[in-house]
Parts: sequence; C-alpha cells; structure tokens
Amino acid sequence: MLALLLGGLMGMIGQGIRAVAGLKKMNDNAQSSGATSADLFIASRLVVSLLIGFIAGVIAAISVGLDKLINIDPGNLSTLFGIAAAGYAGTDFIEALAPSIVGAAGTTATPNPVAAPPVAQVPPNLPAGPAANAVPLPAVGGVTYGSLVPGGFYSSDPTNQSVPRSIRTNNPGALNYSKWQSTRKGFVGVTPADNAGNVTTIYRTPEHGTAAWYYLLSQIYGFGAAATFTLTSLAQRYAGAPSGAAVNTYIVGWVKWSNGALTSSSTFNANDPSQMLVLAKAMFSHEAGQYTPLQDAQIVFAIQNEQAGTLPS
Repeated sequence: MLALLLGGLMGMIGQGIRAVAGLKKMNDNAQSSGATSADLFIASRLVVSLLIGFIAGVIAAISVGLDKLINIDPGNLSTLFGIAAAGYAGTDFIEALAPSIVGAAGTTATPNPVAAPPVAQVPPNLPAGPAANAVPLPAVGGVTYGSLVPGGFYSSDPTNQSVPRSIRTNNPGALNYSKWQSTRKGFVGVTPADNAGNVTTIYRTPEHGTAAWYYLLSQIYGFGAAATFTLTSLAQRYAGAPSGAAVNTYIVGWVKWSNGALTSSSTFNANDPSQMLVLAKAMFSHEAGQYTPLQDAQIVFAIQNEQAGTLPS
C-alpha cells in the first residue's frame, strides 16, 4: 500500500509539473488573444489532472514492481523520476496502454488505409479564450482526411480516444492551438481541452501537421535562421522554461525514442531535412508514447515542401 501511495504521489508531482507548464502556456495564449488567465482557468480540470497523474503513477509503480519501491536505494532515484515522468505524461501514458487493455477494439487510425471516405464528425465544445476563434469540425462530412504521400499513414477520426492524441489529430508534434495555426494549410479545427487545459490542433493530413511542427521550430522559435540549435535549447522552448523537470523530461524522452540516434548534447541544422527527420521521429514518438506510425517519406515531404513554400492544400 505504501508503494502504491508513493507511486501515486510521484505521478501527481509529474502531472503537477505539466500543469504548471500548461498554465504558463495558457497565460501566454490569454495575453495574445486579449483574454485573461481567469477566463481560461478551470480549477476542476486541475484537480482531475492531478488525479490522472496519481493513477498514472500507480500504474507505473505496478509496472516497475512494488518491491523495487519498497527497497529503493536513496542514492539512486531514477525509478522515482521515471514514475514522475509517467505522471507527467498522464492521459497519454494511460492511452498508450489502451491497445493492450482493450485488445482489438478497432480504430480508423490504421497504417496505409485504403480509400478512407470522409467521416461525419461531431463539433467539439470549444473552450473560451483563444480557441474560440478556431474553426470547429464540420457537423456532417466536409473533411477529407488522408495523406499527401501515396500509401502514407493518417487518421480519419480525431475523436477516437483509444488513439494517442498526437496521432488521432494528424498533429504528430502535439501542437497546442495558437492563432497562427488557423491560417495553415490543412487546418481543420481543435480538440476540446484536456485535463491540463491543452487544446490540440487538428490537421487534415499528418504532412500538414508535420509542416506546422517544422514551421514552429524554424520560424516561431527562429531556429531556421540559426546555424545550429541544440536539443536542450529546443526542450527549453517546448517546456516554456529555461530549466527544470519539464525540460529534462523532454530531453530524456527524445533521447529514449531516438533509439540511440540522439544524445542530450545533439545539435541540429533546421535547414537539413535529414537531421530534422531524426529529430522529428524522436519527438513524435515521445508525444505519442509509442513509435510514430508516419513513414520517413511523409516527414521529409512535409519538411521539404514547407521549406520551399510548396505544401499542397
């Protein structure tokens, strides 16, 4: 029982760190939209978010073994940090386990789907604040989901809760909504806010979502004008903080999902598609909590066409 409680508390700490980062993003979005933080903040969501972190922490504790927590070495806290990271991932961590729990439940987000027709969608309840200006999903059809690369992966159902958010929204970088995204090619709408208050943008194809991710790094963050940028500097921008657990979580996660291709000291040239491909695959997999289903050709296509200004609609 003590081990479960410890796991839950570490999960809450991890989710609390994520909530702090989410609150900062919410404050930034509020300022850019003319709203106030009080307009967007919902206390009940924060409470639910922490509870989700607790549950994720308990699940992670069971996964690593309760005996390890009971006999943990005070000089080696990596296990506790790992549980906190699971709590930070929260809903995404739990969603990543869904396929093994529900089995063959089925999803339209399948690799290389054949002739997927437009699917009728239910408009999400858009939250107050910056996302209120976003375009909701059409109530009846009107959106043709697909891939700009023949045979490429895509999701045709952004509402499917059994699929990780970044995958089901064709937004592999899991970009939170901001005004500049509504003018992007392939922009469809936004999801309802999650328990941390994050509103995720939905794109028609994964290539459009990848191109938006690349635009964020190269233009919004300014890495396209720099000779090189580091994994650490990117983590700082993603976390919205110069240091701390959130920054470290991104770095550790990206390195982990790169299968040894990246280290904490890796540097990149944003204008080199081959370097950005390696980075994209690691980041996209981290956001999904599983290896990205996108083909390399889809990622490179999106980056090269974004660079050239030739991205199709």
